[in-house]
Amino acid sequence: MRETLKDLYSPLFIESFAGRVKGAYTPFDKPKFIGLIHDGSWAEEEFKQRIRHVTRALTETLPSSYEEALRILYAIAPECRGIEYLFIPDFVELNGRGDFDRSMEALAFFTRFSTAEFAVRPFIMEDQERMLGQMEEWARSDNEHLRRLASEGARPRLPWAPQLPELIRDPRPALPILEKLKADPSLYVRKSVANHLNDISKDHPELVLELARQWIGTHPLTDWIVKHACRTLLRKGDARA
Repeated sequence: MRETLKDLYSPLFIESFAGRVKGAYTPFDKPKFIGLIHDGSWAEEEFKQRIRHVTRALTETLPSSYEEALRILYAIAPECRGIEYLFIPDFVELNGRGDFDRSMEALAFFTRFSTAEFAVRPFIMEDQERMLGQMEEWARSDNEHLRRLASEGARPRLPWAPQLPELIRDPRPALPILEKLKADPSLYVRKSVANHLNDISKDHPELVLELARQWIGTHPLTDWIVKHACRTLLRKGDARA
């Protein structure tokens, strides 16, 4: 039984994944990839560090053409489901910042199998207006994974991820995304909206309380979000909440 998340990346997992890449891309140098993984730093790295470590090894062994490398990752992504495959969207974060449209298409595809909530954040920090516009489009998607990404990726204080200082300072630019999702039929999405608002409540309680007053009673699913969004305020004994 594994002890920590980093132990998801067992030698058997790395071998299996390398074989999957080889199956989609015959020139893939499997021994080189495995050698790059098991270098001197691997044993001491934690989960997030290992994600980036695998990403860098992929970057060195997939084609140098970003478009061609993505084509290979597209081919294997449906078989790569779960948090252990976070290095696939991380590949976009590391290599695709100069190709916005292609990277957005890739993240929209990969998040269905292994969430892109972390990979979107550098794009937000580099061009918040453009990226939040993209996320508003995702909020209208028929796919619950994309709708969740629209909320979760823009959370100001997302755990395990770099904070978004501009959205901590002023979270209002992301509110149109949450408005679109406030009665979402998917519990997966509603949990994200509630967590997003709970993040905001830590810095802007008045804003969340005002939004709660506007939303409460408009829909049973929205009422659920309001209740869970105010949980930090409730724990603090805020009588208004």
